[in-house]
Amino acid sequence: MPPIRPYDQGFATTAVERAREGFSRAEIAAALGASLIDLDAWAAEHPGFAVALADADTLARAWWDSQPRLALEGGKPFRAAAWAKAMAQRYGRSADRPKSAPTPTPPSTRTIFEIPDNGRERRRRDRGGG
Repeated sequence: MPPIRPYDQGFATTAVERAREGFSRAEIAAALGASLIDLDAWAAEHPGFAVALADADTLARAWWDSQPRLALEGGKPFRAAAWAKAMAQRYGRSADRPKSAPTPTPPSTRTIFEIPDNGRERRRRDRGGG
């Protein structure tokens, strides 16, 4: 694991400012001259930075969510397909659904039915293709 870069108190403010422009965590890390590993280490060591990163995630999501509304309000052209693709890549297909653990699938069961013979001959179905 590479060494963690030194932390500066101003990083929290910069992270929040960049997120207001829709920056992802990777873009925030690049703006700080750091790596994603550094961000995680700083958040673990500095509770204030952890709060700033959580706020940054919310602000970045709000920025992305506001883009269609702002385009419609301003009468600007808006590429909905490109926006939807960016949202799907950034937040997953169903971004509005709360994240939860996957539902476990129940084990498959095999059922065997024993039908008693009633003494009558069974009718045979014609399985011909014609």
